[in-house]
Amino acid sequence: MIELRFLGEPAPQGSKVLTRFGAMREASKKIEPWRAVVQYQSEQQYKGPVIEGPVSIDVTFVFTRAKSHWSTAKGKTDQLLPSAPLHYTKTPDLDKAIRGLLDPLTTRCGGCVLKDDSSVVEIVARKRYAKRCESAGALVRIEHICANA
Repeated sequence: MIELRFLGEPAPQGSKVLTRFGAMREASKKIEPWRAVVQYQSEQQYKGPVIEGPVSIDVTFVFTRAKSHWSTAKGKTDQLLPSAPLHYTKTPDLDKAIRGLLDPLTTRCGGCVLKDDSSVVEIVARKRYAKRCESAGALVRIEHICANA
């Protein structure tokens, strides 16, 4: 089991827009910085060989809560307001966030963990708000699936 923690604002990948010169580019301007974070931090955290076989991925995307979700009452600034949402239901879409994470993990896109994201045979993914003193990012667990199982 490989566990990786990426710090930064997760970004979606998938939607394209047409530039005024007729070229296509990613719609999200956040994707390039996020890819760079994932590539750099995976190189710092993962020292094993590139994984080529089938893998299972469990990922939790963590997003920063708005300041308006927290109490401003004296002595209660660490408490959520009753009106604060429990679940993160804003953009990015979960499927696009997954694409924005998997591609920079692959050697094809400059990563060092997976040979190709086509080797992912199972994904469990969720997105949630960060806890009070937790940074935005992604928690990733990658498990190599034994071929003889």
